[in-house]
Amino acid sequence: TLVGRVAMIVGGEARKGNPAQGKVVTDSGQTLYVMIEPDDVQGALVNGDKVLLVRQLGGTRFAAIPNPRPDIL
Repeated sequence: TLVGRVAMIVGGEARKGNPAQGKVVTDSGQTLYVMIEPDDVQGALVNGDKVLLVRQLGGTRFAAIPNPRPDIL
C-alpha cells in the first residue's frame, strides 16, 4: 500500500470529492500516478504540494494531508 508515503500533486487543484493527479515513488523506485484529494473537507491541495497519503479511498484514489514533517519526509 502507498498509505504513509509522500506524494506530489502534479495535476491541478484537489478538493474534497474532486481529486487531482499526484505522483509517488515506491520502495523499488517505480513512479506511480494516483488520484489524490484532501482528507479535510475545508482544505485544498494545489500543484506542487507535497502531501502525506493517509488512507486509500479505493483503487488508485487516496486521501492526503499536507506533509506535516517536510524536514524528514
